[in-house]
Amino acid sequence: AAGRIAAAALALSCALVIPSGSAQGSSRPRGTPLSFPNPAALARSAFPGGEGPVPHGREAQERTIDLSDVESALDYRTDEPDLPAFLGNEAVALERALAGFLRSSGTALRPDGRLGLMARWARRHLGPGNTLPPQSAFDVLARRLGLAEPIPHLVVVEASGAPRLADVLSARLRGVLDPADYTHVGGFAESDVRRAVVVIALSRRRLTLSPVPRNLPKPGRLRIEGRLIGAFTGSELSHTRPGGGTELSGLSEGPDFGATVDLSETGRHRLEIIAHGPGGPSVVANFPVFVGIDVDQSVGAAAVRGAVLPPGRVRDRILELIDAARADAGLAPVAFDPELAAVALGHSEDMSANGFVSHVSPTTGTMEDRLRRAGVMTHLALENVGRGYDPDEIHRGFMDSPGHRAAVLLEGATHVGLG
Repeated sequence: AAGRIAAAALALSCALVIPSGSAQGSSRPRGTPLSFPNPAALARSAFPGGEGPVPHGREAQERTIDLSDVESALDYRTDEPDLPAFLGNEAVALERALAGFLRSSGTALRPDGRLGLMARWARRHLGPGNTLPPQSAFDVLARRLGLAEPIPHLVVVEASGAPRLADVLSARLRGVLDPADYTHVGGFAESDVRRAVVVIALSRRRLTLSPVPRNLPKPGRLRIEGRLIGAFTGSELSHTRPGGGTELSGLSEGPDFGATVDLSETGRHRLEIIAHGPGGPSVVANFPVFVGIDVDQSVGAAAVRGAVLPPGRVRDRILELIDAARADAGLAPVAFDPELAAVALGHSEDMSANGFVSHVSPTTGTMEDRLRRAGVMTHLALENVGRGYDPDEIHRGFMDSPGHRAAVLLEGATHVGLG
């Protein structure tokens, strides 16, 4: 692949795993990279390696998940409400078991009652084998609860009885996550004569945000202010308007940020705050604002996952979805490029083997480094990185993120590779 030149390149790296769950992704036009932790669930496995077929959701029967019984918050807030974070008839046992696990790992997480409510809702909607509802449902749920950060991770643990809860919980959590990656926690635990079931919700909250109203009665302007937490050096704001167009603008050159956003159109606006730091850019907030319309109360989802697809068909399905989205936006399709696909596959295998989802790899460096070593030369390069169990959910996660959406719908993109 020495010296080949592409007018513009879009490389999609997807690490696909077997158990039912949802997607995590990040999207980055060159100069605007994103790292977007967005799984609704790490219930059955954190990030298993290896290849295998994944379920295809499109052929599954469609249903509507109603969330109108979840009280809708007035604002998005990053301060914790005065609510219990652990619920259920085994809440005390859960809190003690989790405290012991965190103490042994040297980690402190802040309790948030909204995460407890999310965990309770998840427990009530578990499917066969303790499978969780789809990512799209957790996106609507998180926003109704007033959470601005990317969708929390959820872990489901089952024990043969309450006395074994602490041991089983510690073993499962050590196997699927690093608590140092999170900042807030909540959970729900209940037991009967046969078993104890626990759902834990963990969130990464890397900013403080002044309250942002979830909806406006009419078009107007919206002030967003806050401060980044951690070693971030600046931020950007990505804004998808009701018509589907996305705009990217600078937000700050330091930890403190503030901007007045033009919401002059009636409909659903999606706002995303992207922070830049040593590990690359990260999405730290992603939420809709509803102008002159009601907030979301339900979401469509597959009732049962459908036909199982091999990895090659998963790739083809995501490419189908990309081209369909581009056609809907009046854009030309992108041509599949095997050299870009090889670069994407190598990065996907790297992420799977080493348990990370990012544009910056400890071993291969940045996207530009990977393309340069492959001999691909282009004046414009973009990269979407995703992890998930279903191609349709991976794509939906991209399109629900203004930055990811902008990458998929970039007018000048001509070639694509996915691995």
